[in-house]
Amino acid sequence: MRADELWIAIASLSGGIGVGVACAVDHAGPGPGPDSEHGSSSGDVPSGDESGAGSTEQGGDDPEDEADEPAEDDDSDSETDVGDEDDAEAETSSDDDDGEDEHDDNDDDGDDEPLFDIGGVETGEMPDGEDLEFSYIWIANSPEGTVSKIDTRTLIERGRYLVNPDPSHDASAGPSRTSVSLDGDMVVIDRDGGLTKVWAVSERCSDHNGTPGIQTSTDSQFLGWNGDIAEDDCIAWRLEDALPNGRAVAWTAPVTGADGEQTSPANVWAAYPTGIGGAAQVLLVSSAGAVLERVDVPDCDCPVFGPYGGAVDRDNNFWFFVRDGSPHGLGGRLFRVEYGSLSVASYERPNGTFAYGLAVDRERQVWLVGDYGSVVRFDPDSETFTHHEPPTLDSRYVLRGTMQHPSGDLFVAAMSGWDLPAVPESGIVRLRPDTGEMVDFIGASEIPEIARPAGIAIDFDGFVWMVDTDANRAFRIDPDTHDYESVGGLVSPYTYSDMTGFGLGNVNPPE
Repeated sequence: MRADELWIAIASLSGGIGVGVACAVDHAGPGPGPDSEHGSSSGDVPSGDESGAGSTEQGGDDPEDEADEPAEDDDSDSETDVGDEDDAEAETSSDDDDGEDEHDDNDDDGDDEPLFDIGGVETGEMPDGEDLEFSYIWIANSPEGTVSKIDTRTLIERGRYLVNPDPSHDASAGPSRTSVSLDGDMVVIDRDGGLTKVWAVSERCSDHNGTPGIQTSTDSQFLGWNGDIAEDDCIAWRLEDALPNGRAVAWTAPVTGADGEQTSPANVWAAYPTGIGGAAQVLLVSSAGAVLERVDVPDCDCPVFGPYGGAVDRDNNFWFFVRDGSPHGLGGRLFRVEYGSLSVASYERPNGTFAYGLAVDRERQVWLVGDYGSVVRFDPDSETFTHHEPPTLDSRYVLRGTMQHPSGDLFVAAMSGWDLPAVPESGIVRLRPDTGEMVDFIGASEIPEIARPAGIAIDFDGFVWMVDTDANRAFRIDPDTHDYESVGGLVSPYTYSDMTGFGLGNVNPPE
């Protein structure tokens, strides 16, 4: 894979809805391939526990963020206990009929070779350089008010969490952007209001719901709330004073001094419109759910959507932009809140550019993508924007969530336009960012289930994940071979942020 290429996923608004079930894939290793035992046709995969009886780990009734101290380890509470997976099946798709896949290394010994060269972070490792013990992608089911935790290697949904005790059940509201810490824990910001944290593994969870033992979801069945107490013990806390219409959220990385001692723990940035004169407020929240700082941004000029985007650079500075301009995010500024000093800087975007998604790369460059095929790069050192105009990219495309692949590529989810009929063909476009040249295309002829992608994420084995709202599923795609698998059973998923934590690890590689 070239280290100087950009990927863009294109979606069609006219795609149909494909409702599946929670999936289970029994891989011995990370690589997809046409010679997999699971076959070669695309589609969802059935749940490892069709009865739903395994929806809690231990005890409790069938009732999702509120205790912050980890509980003692208990082997009986392993979150991977989802019932019998022996009969689970997966379906894959390949554009290669010869049955050969140089990346398939699913040996029984489990010693898989890295699937991709992903630069500063080795495949099969966490961003801190430790061996990979788990790898999840966290996807919000917006109208349901839940977040799904999906194993990126097995494609099994390992938990679903109701993150708001009173969800609006509105597809244009509810939880949306998720962010994952270097330890794997997740926070989600809710457009209905609120900020919620969920522990990644049950060994960290705290018994707080009044029933002895740890009760937590282990599949697509989620637990409820008893007043303001989550029945799911893995919901660490919920910050109620967070303002509504929140969209921008990002974990910071822990800060260590020259002596290797930690000087600042991991915290969370979250931003909301105040509803007063277009102003916004940025919160810095501790990992235990305490508001550490409130930063007012009176000149945000973002009364409707509030701060958009949400990502940190290697210095933990928080970046977001304004999308309230008309039409469709035209104009507006890019903002940075400095970690430590809390000073706010803003930069006026070039005329004729649009913004919908944001990512920060390893070189501290900030990428903004948006409507009408807009691709903009900001250099914080020179404080200059570069407007890339790919000559072969149809200007009707709406570029949405974006993430840098550690090889250097940038992936962007996109729609083919707001108006119907949606043309041209939906798919994935690969662009070279230095020249804007389109060098590859993966269309609906290869992945016919594509309907309306919203977000892109990278997992720790180098696969690209695409969240598709109208297809009610997420796709895991090999960017080289175009092979893919999908996870169904999602409910209008709408997440386009750092869903796996790889984005944070990408800008904070181990030294």
